[in-house]
Amino acid sequence: MDVKDKSMEARLDFIKRVALLCYEYQLSVTSWFRSSARNHKVGGSSNSWHLHGFAVDVVTDQWPEIPQGLLAAITKAELHYLVEGSHLHIQAFGRFARASQVDS
Repeated sequence: MDVKDKSMEARLDFIKRVALLCYEYQLSVTSWFRSSARNHKVGGSSNSWHLHGFAVDVVTDQWPEIPQGLLAAITKAELHYLVEGSHLHIQAFGRFARASQVDS
């Protein structure tokens, strides 16, 4: 398996983990992959994980209420989260980070 294949495999694994969280906790995705222009327009950082498909912003139907167990489930899924004012930001780290570097 070459480096690009490993990057795609990691991206698909991230997508699967996020999809399972969205299903289990009834989350709605508000932002995922972003172009550089869109990222700039929304005030994203120049090294945003959204640019590589390794970050997602979600909300619940009861936002800003966060379902019990969700944050622990994100951590258990080996993902990182940041509670922002208008959404919950979920991103990859660790082995995902290494895989995303081949796309740079």
